[in-house]
Formats: sequence, structure tokens, C-alpha cells
Amino acid sequence: MTEKRQNFKDLYLTLITREKKVLKYGISINIDLNNFDFEKENFSKNKIQTKINSKRFSLKEEKIKNQKVLFKNEIDKLHFSNLKKELTLTIPKNKILVDPIRINNEIQSDNSLQQISIKVGEGSEVTIIEVLKDKTKSKGLNTKFVNIHASKNSKVHYVHIQKINMNKLHYSRKIGVAQKNSEINWYDFSLGGKTSVSDVTTFLQGVGSKVDTQSIFFATKDQQFDMLGQAIHEAKETLSKVSGKGVVKNSSKALYRGNIFMKKKAPKSVGGQKGEILILDNQAEADAIPQLLIDNDDVKCSHAVAIGRIDSEKLFYLMTRGVTEEEAKNEVVKGFFETAIKNIKAESIAQEMRTEINQKLIK
Repeated sequence: MTEKRQNFKDLYLTLITREKKVLKYGISINIDLNNFDFEKENFSKNKIQTKINSKRFSLKEEKIKNQKVLFKNEIDKLHFSNLKKELTLTIPKNKILVDPIRINNEIQSDNSLQQISIKVGEGSEVTIIEVLKDKTKSKGLNTKFVNIHASKNSKVHYVHIQKINMNKLHYSRKIGVAQKNSEINWYDFSLGGKTSVSDVTTFLQGVGSKVDTQSIFFATKDQQFDMLGQAIHEAKETLSKVSGKGVVKNSSKALYRGNIFMKKKAPKSVGGQKGEILILDNQAEADAIPQLLIDNDDVKCSHAVAIGRIDSEKLFYLMTRGVTEEEAKNEVVKGFFETAIKNIKAESIAQEMRTEINQKLIK
């Protein structure tokens, strides 16, 4: 039976609404969006240079269909009102791609909007690595919407590395739909932006489908990060792992939220959520909010949160090896991120990430 192509805009309507410019969660972390004037900004000069390294597959520019959308906040409204076309990538069925497909995006305007939809055919497997860089140093808004449809028995590994300039507001929504026995693995790295809001949500619609969502971030100076990972179980025998791993330094703020929704029609499903955040300086702030919403008694769910400073005994051990306290802290942070970096199936990209982390450590 032919799968019905998912209308991703319908899925946007099911997500948690954020209506105000200050995202408040009833705790000490408030993500402030008021430094961006949504009404005065010009979106007519939207320029992002995009290149793909594959000779077998190409990105196609297509008109965005089904424009009727209930806008959830001002940024959603700006995105869909000003962006009329999206990039599409289609992987045919029964294609096992050993080499990753790399997509390089370079922002070349103050404000930039981009959307990409990826369809992976039945029985195929692909690794896609997207890197978002910024040629400008100006203030502005960058929106990034990603839609992934994993067909029956397919497997998708999607890595996104965001490193725009430290003056911009970055707003990202990534939505995945997993059909029967398919698997989606998200690795969402956030490094840049004065304020960065990232939402990764996966709908497990097929029996036996799986998702592993990892949100990884490193906030320094006065950066503010709001990271959300969600798994919505809509079929039986589905599996989700939702995790966040991050570091806050200087006077930065970060909030990580991990949500797992177990619907009535998802018996025999398993979900696990975990958040880990290291706080390096006294003025830095971080919090994590796990949430399990369960409408079925025949499921298994777990959650765990660990927020704190570097273990003093670990520092002491490293310092006995002849390194300074600062060097010891840096080594701990590198090791903390390495568990996530090793999931990148391209050594050149993994090395880029290590370099970026080293640069943030010395700033």
C-alpha cells in the first residue's frame, strides 16, 4: 500500500504553542526575544547559499504547498508569510548510502529563512549532515525548518550543526515522521546565535518505529538557548530516546526540555528521556524540564536530569597529572561532548566540532 505523504504543516499545529516574546517557564530561566523588532525587519532580501556534496542526489526548489497554517507565534508567521519555496531532497527506495550527504548553508543576508523537506524511500538508509554558517556579523533573524519523512523500513541519520554569528536570533523547528519499522536519529548541535530556540519533534506513526533525539549545545558569553526534544508515540511497539547534553559558561543561560507523549494507541512502547548540563561559571544559569504524558498503562517510560558543576575530585585527579585547573576543566568539557560527537559519521565534521568547542573554551 502506498504511504500517504505527510502534510507537515498539520503537524505544526499539534505542538506546544509559544505566544509571547519572552518564553517563561515558571523557573529562573526566561528566554528573551524582545531584542528583535519583528515588525520593522526586512525579509525581502533573503539570501542563503546552499551547496550539496552529492553527485547522485540534488536539492530541488519547490513551491511550498498548503499554505493555510495556524500561526503559533510571530516567528512562525514571519516564516510562512515570507517564504514561498522550500528545498526538497528525495532518496529512492532500497538505497543504502554509505557516504554521508553533506549540505552546506551560508547565510549572506541580515535576515534569512529556509525550509528543507527530506523524503527517504522504503528500505533505504542515509546520513545527512547539514552545517549552517554565517558570512555576516549583523543582527537579524534566521529561521530553519526541517521536515523528514522516513518510509517503511528506512533509517535516517540527520546531523545539524548551527554556528551562526553571535548577534542573531536563530529559530528552528525540525519535524520527523517515522513509518512502520523505520528509524530517525537526530543530532542537533547548537553553538551560535545570541538567542537560539530549537525544537525537534518526531511522530512515531508506524508500528515498531524508533527515534533517538540528541540536543547538544554550548552557550558562552550572554547567549540564551532554549532546546526542546519531543517524541510522540502514535503506534504500538515504538521506541524513543530523547536526550539533551550541554554546557553553559560566562553569563549564558540555557533551558533544555524533553517531552515524551504516549498516546492510547501506543501499547508496548518504550520511552526514555535524559538531560545533562554542566555549569562552568557562577553567573551562568541552566535548567532542565522532563515531561512524560502517558495515556496508556501498557508502556514503559523513564526520565533523568543531572545539572551541576564539574566534579572536584575529577579536577583534582587531572591536576595531579600536571595540568592547571583551567586546563583540567577544558579536558572535562571536551570529554563531555565527545560522547555526542562520536555519533557523527564523518570524521572531518567531527573534527570541525572539536575545533568549535575548543574555540568556545578559550573565549
